Amino acid sequence: MKRILVVGSLHEKDPSKNPIKENQPYDEKINRFKAACLALGWALAKTDHVIMVAIPEWKMLKDCDTACNFVMVGADQASSEVGKKTNVIFYGPREIAPEENLTPDTVDSFQELKSLEHVDITPGYLSHGAFKAKLITNVNDADGVIIIGGTDGTATIGYAACSMHKPIVALPSLGGAAQQVHMDVLQDEYDQLISTTDVRGLEVYWEPTMEDNKENALNVVTIIDKLIAAKNKSSKKVRNALMITLGFQLCFLLAWMVFFLAASRCTAEQALCGLIVNVAFFALLFISALLGTGLRTLIAYHEEKLTQLTMSGFFLESVISLILAFALSLFYLIGGISFTGGVVVLDTYGSDSNTFNAFATISISMSLIGLAAGYLVPLTQLQERLNNIISQEQK
Repeated sequence: MKRILVVGSLHEKDPSKNPIKENQPYDEKINRFKAACLALGWALAKTDHVIMVAIPEWKMLKDCDTACNFVMVGADQASSEVGKKTNVIFYGPREIAPEENLTPDTVDSFQELKSLEHVDITPGYLSHGAFKAKLITNVNDADGVIIIGGTDGTATIGYAACSMHKPIVALPSLGGAAQQVHMDVLQDEYDQLISTTDVRGLEVYWEPTMEDNKENALNVVTIIDKLIAAKNKSSKKVRNALMITLGFQLCFLLAWMVFFLAASRCTAEQALCGLIVNVAFFALLFISALLGTGLRTLIAYHEEKLTQLTMSGFFLESVISLILAFALSLFYLIGGISFTGGVVVLDTYGSDSNTFNAFATISISMSLIGLAAGYLVPLTQLQERLNNIISQEQK
């Protein structure tokens, strides 16, 4: 079962306590928020998801303006319909929850949440401190995140989930932080992972009654499941491609050693020795270029600069690195003639140490050129990489 974290709150406070300019009555806003949260809890329980909720301060339950109050009640209702319990992971403060219950008709305390018959609560704890970052604790444990309304704390969860590459759904029509996160970072991601119809499904108007929102809530749960599947599929593809890349790296390294040792042991008496040596030079050059390409790919993944890897893309960059390596090797050979007047001979005959040293020097030089060419590809990053190397040398 997938674990879905639901976070949010009514982002506008009661104007009777804190007068603000209202575009629509406060009661309608809180009814829409409450009905949306109830429907989301109902839909998640109906589809056998594990629900995760969080309360950074106990008094927020009493105010009845957080998603937690209503999501769990909605889940309890759905579970009672099917006759089984819904698992809820409840993250709360480490302080002991107050036991007073001044409003018995409203679920606004932890004791009342625990008394819900069809909800099985697993306790979790948030870190100490007043900073909003303490809410991030439960993001890592979730398979997906749904944010609704909210202010700074909800925004922290939304942006943290995005930076951690967690599947996230923000419901923009209820305003608040969810609307901001949806507009800022999620729309581009949605375009890559889900259809336009699904995106429109997240922007629907939420009615002030739970029954009218059930279809929308089920649609939201379907979309978060699609995002989780798409993220998992993408991650699996990247992992497979990286494993293949690592396997190729080992094969290329072994091939380099075979060519180097085979060519270095050639003698004049052996047939086709000259051909073997000449082929070995270019084989070592091209193998080193492929090693450089693979090395750059693995480093990019380690530094989290790589989000997508395909074999066709790797093949294309390998071809470019081979061409660049060949061009650089020609500069190396021409440079030797230009500056020293000597001609680099690629044929090696005999088994004396001088012959082997000449072969080894040129071979290793070619290999370093190929390795550099593969690592510096793509060409658009060549200048940046060279600048980084120069800046590090200056330090």
